[in-house]
Amino acid sequence: MNLAGVGTVTDEFGAVVVEVPRDGWLAAVTRARAAGLTYFDMLTAVDDGDVFTVVAYLWSPGDRDGALLRTTVPRDDPVLASVTPVFAGADWHERETAEMYGLSFAGHPRPGPLLLPDPVGAAGSAHPLRKDTPLRRREDIPWPGSVEP
Repeated sequence: MNLAGVGTVTDEFGAVVVEVPRDGWLAAVTRARAAGLTYFDMLTAVDDGDVFTVVAYLWSPGDRDGALLRTTVPRDDPVLASVTPVFAGADWHERETAEMYGLSFAGHPRPGPLLLPDPVGAAGSAHPLRKDTPLRRREDIPWPGSVEP
């Protein structure tokens, strides 16, 4: 698997990690697919405080090898290009990541709520996996079924 030109390739704990600039995200995923990483496994984010780190894991079934593509998105401009034109399977992952972290995926064919009721979170925050979302008490959350004593 030749990932030259996709991004900065490193080996972290035995895994291939490709650092990609945000503005080259869609092009990098497209090049990785052309390089043989034809199976889209997952996409998610991590709230690192000032930035969100978005990661996607791509796999080559023939070579039984994969790579983690990683980019950062600033908190004050949380927009990243959608990779659904390259991998249709990214649709659900991008919608979930948008909902949980408040990121936007430019060019996504079906933006909008996926899993959570509106509104969720406390103090008007609708993105439960962000570090700035305060935790809510169990008594404040509607819960189906019986309530423990």
